[in-house]
Amino acid sequence: MWSMSEVVSLHFPNTSQFNNLRGYPLKVFMFAYPPTSFGTVIDDDVFVGTHGIDVQVVRTLSQILNFTSRLTYPGPDLWGYLLPNNTYTGMTLKVQLEEGDMGVANVFVDMNRYTRITYTSPYNFASACFCTPAPRETPKWKSLTFPFTTEVWVAFACTVGVMILLIPAFTRLNVKKDDWKFSNLEISLLYTVAVFTNQSVRQPEKRLRIFVFFLMVMGFVAAVSFSCNLTAYMMAKNYEKPIRTIADLDESGLPVAGFGNIYPDDFRASSNPHLHGIADRYVVMQYSLETYFR
Repeated sequence: MWSMSEVVSLHFPNTSQFNNLRGYPLKVFMFAYPPTSFGTVIDDDVFVGTHGIDVQVVRTLSQILNFTSRLTYPGPDLWGYLLPNNTYTGMTLKVQLEEGDMGVANVFVDMNRYTRITYTSPYNFASACFCTPAPRETPKWKSLTFPFTTEVWVAFACTVGVMILLIPAFTRLNVKKDDWKFSNLEISLLYTVAVFTNQSVRQPEKRLRIFVFFLMVMGFVAAVSFSCNLTAYMMAKNYEKPIRTIADLDESGLPVAGFGNIYPDDFRASSNPHLHGIADRYVVMQYSLETYFR
């Protein structure tokens, strides 16, 4: 980035005056931001760059254009933050006020900065992505729900409920009721649960035997399917659903943290509604090597 008054320096015109700065010292703002720049700060504001593409670009330009670079630490605000009064801090403000000649530190092209400083042609491209927690192993007791999908469980619960109501209804249609109170809802509930769990049950009278036969077949199929799938899930490790898309991240409700406050405005300007929800949960982190590697 350059100050707005030095737009001519953006294109590096082919003039002998600009191609040879005769060792003129240029103040370059830079700080450690792996992997594009590595180095240390001494005497509060002097940055000693060791390696990284940003450091190499400055060294190459100084050799070609014959200037002396004075790498300077821009302060704790680093790139700079947009304040509520629509002013910037950090390196962006210092370059804007021409307190230095340029800033090099993996700077994203942002419209708020673009109205205050001038960018050079890009020499490095980086993709921004979300880092999400790794899926955790689910507790074993949750395996009880895994054999069937949510739709199957809903259909199964509806079927059991209908069976509990149909048994007393069929019983009341008979002239002679069963001896063991089949018309009772409590008995119907226990009987249905026993059938679906492969328990031995007392046979009803002839009028209900066809109905109970199909009920037993249904209960046998459900019980065998459940037990076989449950055994497989209990023997293997199961993990939570991973967050793979922006929609998954938005629906998870997790707060999103990042360095700088340029992202929320970009998220809200997007046509993707899920990014709008993420922008509302965005947390600004102050950059340091400790938080970067953590």
